[in-house]
Amino acid sequence: MSAALLRQAVTARLDADPAVTAIAGDRVSWLVRGQGSKLPALVLQTVSGDRPQTLDGFEGIATARVQAAAMSRDQLEALALADGAIAVLVPEAEVEAGGATVTFWRGSAEEPRDFFDEDTKGGIHRVVVDLILRWSSRNDES
Repeated sequence: MSAALLRQAVTARLDADPAVTAIAGDRVSWLVRGQGSKLPALVLQTVSGDRPQTLDGFEGIATARVQAAAMSRDQLEALALADGAIAVLVPEAEVEAGGATVTFWRGSAEEPRDFFDEDTKGGIHRVVVDLILRWSSRNDES
């Protein structure tokens, strides 16, 4: 199971959700938001993960902690986007990504944290939530 496959599958889930796309449109990205890009946006980052092993190799299920930062000039909109990410990524699901079928088991979310970054346009609200995702894939070599 690869980190790239996890990113593709998470992005596919978010891009397929009408509530998330109604707020963020196509502005879901990993690690960085382009300088000067429009808001609202959702920026994702893999914080940590676990790939348990036995003597025979990796077990079939991996765990990843993915941080989602919902950004907007409006605090309530940032909160709604963070709530949307939780609603999409915590339930069980199966998606096609990277030539594999990726299965997500029920995940969990930590309580969102609020941040505010001042800038020349008044500031950006960031609502950050950590999501614990349990997943596996078929047709994956690792």
